[in-house]
Amino acid sequence: MRQIFIWLMGVFAPVMVLGQHYAVNSKTIAWDQTTLKQVGSGNGNYARMIQLSNGNLFCVYESAGGVECITSNDLGKSWQPPVIIARPVPGVNMAVPEILELKDHSLLASYNPRPHKVNGDWDTTKHFAICTKKSYDKGKTWRDERLIYEAQYNFDDGCWEPSQIQLPSGEIQLFFSNEGVYTKSNEQNISIFRSKDNGLGWTKRPEIVSFRPGHRDGMPVPIILKGKNEIVFSIEDNAGATFKPSIIRNSIGQNWKKTVGPDDAERTYALTHKLQDTVCRRALFKAAAQWRNGIILPKHT
Repeated sequence: MRQIFIWLMGVFAPVMVLGQHYAVNSKTIAWDQTTLKQVGSGNGNYARMIQLSNGNLFCVYESAGGVECITSNDLGKSWQPPVIIARPVPGVNMAVPEILELKDHSLLASYNPRPHKVNGDWDTTKHFAICTKKSYDKGKTWRDERLIYEAQYNFDDGCWEPSQIQLPSGEIQLFFSNEGVYTKSNEQNISIFRSKDNGLGWTKRPEIVSFRPGHRDGMPVPIILKGKNEIVFSIEDNAGATFKPSIIRNSIGQNWKKTVGPDDAERTYALTHKLQDTVCRRALFKAAAQWRNGIILPKHT
């Protein structure tokens, strides 16, 4: 059974050095293992954490088929009791939550209802979906749930991994992986929904922002580059035999007016050194915010 562990040392980053202390240079972070602390319940996983504008640490994660959150007001030394954001329903787990503090300081959580087989069969009335829910009191209570999108009922035609950003204009863009429109193939695209009222109302149809025909763009992780007037998101891209990270970008002026295809300049290979085709690197996540010197360190597995 997987457990939630948060490494707290003032900076959150994806590079782990086990059991030792190292001097770090300007492009590397080492984890201080003396700060290891378990938070949340024993059956939690897929944790995502941000620091709120009031300084609190705020973590969302899966737990017992639902989604919970937990807060620390002393930089991780202690944690308040968990609060349930979304409960499971029979035949459906609530999965892969993401969290964003909006400009009005409300919190917007997104998550992915995922049906599962019951007694060996799919329930065709229950669909893979993308949902959001809001908190106006720093995560103590949650309301204004929205069902933004439904894909198909079966695993091969689902939707996955929501992640959201808010533009300087106030528009929220929620990115997700979508294979629900490809019921006759194994393809998948990256789509977005938009909200201009802090997550209460959303556009009705998904806009495809990234697609490589015959392949599976997946697991988008968006960020707005500081000082660049540019939106970028990382994906797992199986252009070759295995998945590798790619970067998709648009200026805020472009704002996804057209889909980024396989050969467009807005799609670039993410790694400095090209990996062998047999090496797989996927499941990206921005474990750290953009550094002051402009460096972003994504995590991948």
